[in-house]
Amino acid sequence: MPATLRSLVDHDAFGVTERSPHDESAAVIGWVHSSDLEDPSPFLSPGQMLLTTGRQFPDNDSELYYSDYVERLVRAGVVALGFGTEVIRAGTPAALEAACRSADLPLVEVPYRTPFIAISQWVAGVQAAEARSRVDWALATQNAVSVAALGAGGVRAAIQKTADHLACEIALFDADAELTDAAAASGIGHSTVPDEVVAHLGRLLGAQHRSRSDRVVAGAFVTVQTLGSTGSLTGALVLSRAEPFDSADFSVVTTLVALAEVSLEHRQSLRVSLRALMEQLFLLLRDGRVVEVRRAIEAIAAGMPGERLRVVEVRLDLSRPALRDALERRASEPHNRLFITGGPTRLTLLIEPSYWPDLAAFIRRRGGSAGVSDAIGWQSLAIGVVQARRALERTNPGEATQFSELVSASFLGLLASSSVAEIADARLSVLRASAHGSALLTDAVVWLGHNAAWDPAARELHIHRHSLKARMAELGQLVGLDLERFQDRAELWALLSSLNLYDV
Repeated sequence: MPATLRSLVDHDAFGVTERSPHDESAAVIGWVHSSDLEDPSPFLSPGQMLLTTGRQFPDNDSELYYSDYVERLVRAGVVALGFGTEVIRAGTPAALEAACRSADLPLVEVPYRTPFIAISQWVAGVQAAEARSRVDWALATQNAVSVAALGAGGVRAAIQKTADHLACEIALFDADAELTDAAAASGIGHSTVPDEVVAHLGRLLGAQHRSRSDRVVAGAFVTVQTLGSTGSLTGALVLSRAEPFDSADFSVVTTLVALAEVSLEHRQSLRVSLRALMEQLFLLLRDGRVVEVRRAIEAIAAGMPGERLRVVEVRLDLSRPALRDALERRASEPHNRLFITGGPTRLTLLIEPSYWPDLAAFIRRRGGSAGVSDAIGWQSLAIGVVQARRALERTNPGEATQFSELVSASFLGLLASSSVAEIADARLSVLRASAHGSALLTDAVVWLGHNAAWDPAARELHIHRHSLKARMAELGQLVGLDLERFQDRAELWALLSSLNLYDV
């Protein structure tokens, strides 16, 4: 506990008594200064207690003199005044008591037997003990935070432990100023972080300078600490509470900052290492192995939509490498239920149907281009991929296009809305009902997309051209078409197009 006027009065060895008691008797004493100057204010600092023997006071106890004297002390920030008796005069002047009561300045009487230096030494000792206590507390808290981080909870547990010990709220944001799932550890959500703070940390992250910013927002003391190194920031921590943070608090925060930086950097490395795995999981999804993939991603930082989904194709501009990282960061938060895979020039995302407006705005803000399919079930994943790619190919840079908009404004939309679609559905329903049949139709889409050229289509499908020829021959037999003839190929094209399967 710090040195307070109350604890000084309660220290029986000094025999100090209150002469002007009021609620501020619990005021913290920052230091003790003694002076008999008529105006000691130039030598005082806010938070000090002043001791005097009254040598400067007149014999006639002028009320105006005392009120002016006390007013000067109040303006200087003095928290209490102590009067030493029996040195110059007996007892405390009544006019001084009246002036202190009028100015709400605590006044105590110090007996002759108590030297001023003893009070100064006592305050210094209390402060030293408080400082040692704070250091011990900080070291113990740093250890507790570190131990929490080493457990199963990771940085989430470290944030919770820090928030508990500092009695504050803590939020961890990523490099896109998006709240991470670790924020839930201290009960923080977007609604509890003021817009002013979010905008401020967004500016700090955009400036790409490692920094700490302290400010008061809506009556709360808020600290924003960016994470990572200048030029490659990985996120930011936001701490908020009703009381200001001191140096011991910030020493604990420093430990959390280091742990959060390691966590965010680890997440980045993990995202890169998972790219090959996500490609393989996507192939399983296209083969209808949805249950198996759901089971597999439970053990990694990834998510996927529920029974209904949209497919999003995103064009990657090599001049904007941050877009892929930003999307992967979103996908690494399982609560977003977003699955992502792809190569250096294009990404495929599987999202909840309702998530599209937010994602489209996110991509546009970063200058990206995207196409999105209609809402589909998992059995129509191949159709969704075709729709999203067709929409992307008709999307201008910096825009996002929905396939439904494309169909309503195109000739292919007429095919899809006419009786041709009913005929096509009848012709291809058996194939579409099986994983093998759907795969054959997907291969046909790629083959026709390359103008029925075997080599480039086979390369895209990662199979030998003879294997592709065998598959197309099998497909022709199943649908009753001779795909060596142009008119039969055109008929297959019409069937696929009417069902929104054909990717041009």
